[in-house]
Amino acid sequence: ALISTQLKQNNSNPLQADYKGYRIKIEEEQVGKLARRFAVVLNSKGERVITTDKSFSATTKVLIDEAKFEVDKLLQ
Repeated sequence: ALISTQLKQNNSNPLQADYKGYRIKIEEEQVGKLARRFAVVLNSKGERVITTDKSFSATTKVLIDEAKFEVDKLLQ
């Protein structure tokens, strides 16, 4: 589920980004009372091509940056 209701989207907590033709979205899963977040990278057809490791990080920017790094590796 997208976390737009729990986190306000701002510069330190982006919920999605477009990068080099890919769409990066933040998703989360509940683990008890905690939210574990991860980024998914979708191609132009909407298919998942990358899923980052799951994290309890308070900010989503680090997950977006990790996903961008994985896209760069994919395109090499």
